[in-house]
Amino acid sequence: LEAELRALAREAEAALGQAARRAAVAWSFRVERGDVTEALAASTTEEDLVVIGLPRLRGRMGMQARLPLLRAARRVSRSTLLVPSRVTLGRPLALAHPDSDLVERVLATAMRLAASGLSDLDLVLVGEAGEAAGRIAVQAQTWMSQRGYRLRVTQAPAPSLSQVARAVLAAGSDILVIAADMPLVEEEGGAEALLAELSRPILVVR
Repeated sequence: LEAELRALAREAEAALGQAARRAAVAWSFRVERGDVTEALAASTTEEDLVVIGLPRLRGRMGMQARLPLLRAARRVSRSTLLVPSRVTLGRPLALAHPDSDLVERVLATAMRLAASGLSDLDLVLVGEAGEAAGRIAVQAQTWMSQRGYRLRVTQAPAPSLSQVARAVLAAGSDILVIAADMPLVEEEGGAEALLAELSRPILVVR
């Protein structure tokens, strides 16, 4: 088993190095055993994006492999991209609460992920429709318009996982960009449930 793990590590290192060289970015590789939360915190800065590739194993074995990584993702204080499989990104859907301090950051992140030539994006504001939500929607649309994007805003009082999934599908989105202060993310098992429902990457913005 130890030999197999070392072989897998060598394959992963080779694949990472090849991808990093194509993108012309600096890279390093190391193997960590046990809880990876402290290792992630120690090796990243506040400006970094933590990307966590999740095992594609199915059933109980897959869940046991993913859970430590998802727990680490909740405890890391950086924005975190959870990737369940090999994907091509280009049309994000943004999700935030009107009272969140992260709305602008969520939108800025969505813009960076948008494919070249894409001029429209979608934002779902979670919470009761009211004066505050309307004001945030107008501010967000104005902010995006100044950057060359048309923003479609919809409101959802308290969306379930299935409603979020339907919104992602309706927008034709391939990634969900969600504020970290959303209950869907903060709750125990929330990220795992979202990933299972969406089968798409999730970027948690902090």
